[in-house]
Amino acid sequence: MKFRIRIDADGNLIGIDRLESTVSPHVEKWYREQLQKTTFSRTGGGRSTTGATGTVTFVIRSR
Repeated sequence: MKFRIRIDADGNLIGIDRLESTVSPHVEKWYREQLQKTTFSRTGGGRSTTGATGTVTFVIRSR
């Protein structure tokens, strides 16, 4: 499952778009909610005023 996320300059998650998914809508919703609970912080020294965009990939394996 892969999501594209958008984060504003303050580290707030402002958008989540699904890029790929092979799971049920219920499972996808759970992972989306986990992303919404995640906190983000700047790791580089730059001072972006526009925020950032990135990709989050969840690898789900059955045991």
